[in-house]
Amino acid sequence: MLGFKAHIILGAVVLLCWSGCLADLPRDNPMDPRSDQYAPQGRVEGIVTRQYPPYPPLAGVLVYLWPETDTIAQGRTARSNTAGRFVFSEVPPGRYRLWVQAAGYRALQDTQYVEVISNQTLTLNVRLNALPYFATYMLTTVHISRWWPQSDLYRLEVEAQVIDPDDLRDVMRVWLEIPALQFSDTLQSTQPAGRFFTIIPAEALPLPSLHALIGYDLYLGALDRNGDTVHTSALRLSRIIDAVPTALEPRGLAVVDTTQPLLRWERLDMPFPFTYRIDVVRREADLDIPVVTLENLSATRDSVRIPQPLASGVYYWTVSLVDAFGNRSRSKEAGFQVP
Repeated sequence: MLGFKAHIILGAVVLLCWSGCLADLPRDNPMDPRSDQYAPQGRVEGIVTRQYPPYPPLAGVLVYLWPETDTIAQGRTARSNTAGRFVFSEVPPGRYRLWVQAAGYRALQDTQYVEVISNQTLTLNVRLNALPYFATYMLTTVHISRWWPQSDLYRLEVEAQVIDPDDLRDVMRVWLEIPALQFSDTLQSTQPAGRFFTIIPAEALPLPSLHALIGYDLYLGALDRNGDTVHTSALRLSRIIDAVPTALEPRGLAVVDTTQPLLRWERLDMPFPFTYRIDVVRREADLDIPVVTLENLSATRDSVRIPQPLASGVYYWTVSLVDAFGNRSRSKEAGFQVP
């Protein structure tokens, strides 16, 4: 058996051989700290939430990360999970552009830069602003025949329902614009929340008549609290109805012999589909109080009986012709009295 001294000598020889073999191994692994190609990596992680407290997380958001000097095609992408979190592992150190994008939200554009540092984790809190959108909207033309002044009234009515996923109060302004005419008009907020409405008389338009507006592109726009704006696609007026129905009876403040009078009007023939609408209001002092509205009456009809008993008093009624797009023309008022 070898003595203690022989063991020491043998161990030294083995260590020397092993060290010589290691010295000959190539060091081209970028993860090897002794390699010339060694590049210590960093890490980027973060969470994507909505703009306002309590900052709900957003899932499925696309996050782009690419070197400042490269194109987006040379970058990397990740998607946030159900908790809103995303991760980029083993990111070479350097300056990167960040772009965060989700449908219905303002994108965090590539003007945002982040700095990745070796052996460090960069943590980001990304808050995206939800954009308002138009749930419904309608542009309708209205033609009103009247006793005084004797000229008929033409106007444009604009209605929109605007939703903002952050909060309905986030919508600061809604407007109609006609770029070719450098014209805009603000819609007023009404009830229910999120509804906006305005009436634009023909004489307020930068054209000689409402008819002259046919063919122009109109747009609706909405502005939120963050200063982000959205627009509808181009809209155009569909029709202006010049023909006006005539209310026949009762009229002239005639006294009716029933609390549910029969209303008759002159039937019209038009080259497009339409229905009739009846509006009955009660006149009290200087107030007009709506009491009955009957809609979608067939174009073949020329009369209708008021379905509910009316209290004693003075009433006025009108008949309107309404097309499939909501455009309408309204008769002069006809009055009657219920004793």
